[in-house]
Amino acid sequence: MSEAAREQAVGLLIGLIRSGSYVTGPDLHAAYAIRVLAQEHKPEIVELVAELHQGRTSAMVRRDAILAMANLGDWHWLGDQIRNFRHVSPLERRAFVIASYFMSDEANIGGTTTKRRYPQWRL
Repeated sequence: MSEAAREQAVGLLIGLIRSGSYVTGPDLHAAYAIRVLAQEHKPEIVELVAELHQGRTSAMVRRDAILAMANLGDWHWLGDQIRNFRHVSPLERRAFVIASYFMSDEANIGGTTTKRRYPQWRL
């Protein structure tokens, strides 16, 4: 895909999400939109993904938002969100564990990192 087409597609997708379009209304579509947007490293996209994470209750959408933020490298946002580790769905916990492998001290929960504290059987 050419750079111009890529920019146009991302712009269109951002517009659909911001306008509350019925196209991005279903959780499956919103989750896929997050995955597509996570390929572009722009501050506007980081802000939009954070808004989608806060505005949706679907564990699938929230999981994809967490993984997208890890891909986008927004460690501060992830560090703030990981403090709620015990109160999120299993899908979100798995996403935080995956993200914690790319984080440094932000993934420190209760003195131990998620890598050591939450083995596979607790997820």
